[in-house]
Amino acid sequence: MSALRQLHVVGTHYEIGFEVGTLQRAHIQRALREYEYIRERVEPFVTSSGKGVYEKFVETISEFYPQYMEELNGIADGAQVPLMQIMLINLEPEISAILGDGPPTVAESTQDGRVFGTSGCTDIYIDRQDEDGFKGIVHSEDVAPVFVNTGLLINATINSTRYPAEKFTAFTVAGFLPGGMYGFNANGLIHTGNAIFPKDIQRAGIPRRIITRALLAAKTIDEAVEFVKRAPGLASGYSLNLLRGFEHQHQFKILEMHGKENGTETSLQSPTKCYHHCNRLKHLQKSEFPDDSSVHRTKKIESVENTLNTKSDVLKIMSDVSDPQFPVYRDGDGIDSLATSSIVLFDMECMKMEIYIGKPHGASPLITTEVPRAV
Repeated sequence: MSALRQLHVVGTHYEIGFEVGTLQRAHIQRALREYEYIRERVEPFVTSSGKGVYEKFVETISEFYPQYMEELNGIADGAQVPLMQIMLINLEPEISAILGDGPPTVAESTQDGRVFGTSGCTDIYIDRQDEDGFKGIVHSEDVAPVFVNTGLLINATINSTRYPAEKFTAFTVAGFLPGGMYGFNANGLIHTGNAIFPKDIQRAGIPRRIITRALLAAKTIDEAVEFVKRAPGLASGYSLNLLRGFEHQHQFKILEMHGKENGTETSLQSPTKCYHHCNRLKHLQKSEFPDDSSVHRTKKIESVENTLNTKSDVLKIMSDVSDPQFPVYRDGDGIDSLATSSIVLFDMECMKMEIYIGKPHGASPLITTEVPRAV
């Protein structure tokens, strides 16, 4: 079992980024050396014919979210790498779509039989009313293998004279802004998310890893929706799972989003009992790249969803490797090149977050921490 490092940090956006970059320096430098997709596909594009695309995204982030551009600068300085390389990690969803590089299907796999992708996750929400029934959500964070052992749980308090204060706990991996994976903030707003792979990219929009970073500052689910809808809108697409726990109940919403000209099209749903989401749109009808892994994972979960009742039930299916090509718990060794870096469980009855490294069924969480109730 790999250890999961934690960082408790207070400061400005730049100072937070610098501390993260410094702690993750070796991981970030290694990832940039070894992650062939960015080195061989993304970077050559943005330094040649795609230079204008890259510069427009940087300009848009600087105009609408300058505090997160400062944070990115801090990560780069702390890691002692060029800012562009950190930017490319965080712009990868948009650049890969512009290049036409959605997650390949088995039929499009490379000669060695592997399917290469960027990121993907599985979420299962359960709200059972019987005595032993689980109430909460479980999420797997699936990434390219080079990022698997680079996880960091950031506990940040941001104090700034120019921007609103923030306080949050969020999981991230080397070079990524926090917010795009899972976590919660001091307002009791919990989030997990699912990458989707839209074909249409709004080149004047906000990249999704910037939007998800901004959502760590939201006080309520309604405010999170308003963040997403603000002009110039989202550049690509995403599916966000939002929860808030109150004294005797909890709130759960699914926010699917897809960029459009000068805005974001959204679908806000309120599922009950059992709900699951992988890396395909379920509510918005948009053109997206096919993803065989999502099809397989969804089929597996659907085969058992009526039997999912307890916490153990959910952790068992999140540990499932019965599909030889595209299992729910991913190890990056087969056709599917992504691997599960961690699994998080948010228990909405006792308001706790549990993080597991490795298959969670029958295991003890590596980290357990309380989550604040919403006010």
